[in-house]
Amino acid sequence: MPSRLRTRHLRRDPRATVFVWSPQYGYLSIESNVHILDGPDAPAQSVRLFRTMQKRPDGPMLWNGQEIEEDAFVRTMVDEQRLIYEFEPQRVYGML
Repeated sequence: MPSRLRTRHLRRDPRATVFVWSPQYGYLSIESNVHILDGPDAPAQSVRLFRTMQKRPDGPMLWNGQEIEEDAFVRTMVDEQRLIYEFEPQRVYGML
């Protein structure tokens, strides 16, 4: 969302580190540049992203643990001013 502190920080400085940790597998750090996708096509991009993540090419989508139809999902993305962070990895390291 545009109002979130992290979004304001990323607009000022697009560098970010993503840290993933698992007691089973170890950790992974990804130093990256972040592109904020927030134009008029952001809701459609969110649909494509969530359909890919959820492996649901059509039909209802999951949002906050509930199934909703695509048009309701798009309205939610618009109403909540949702945007997407796209990470461009620059350096990856960790112990797996």
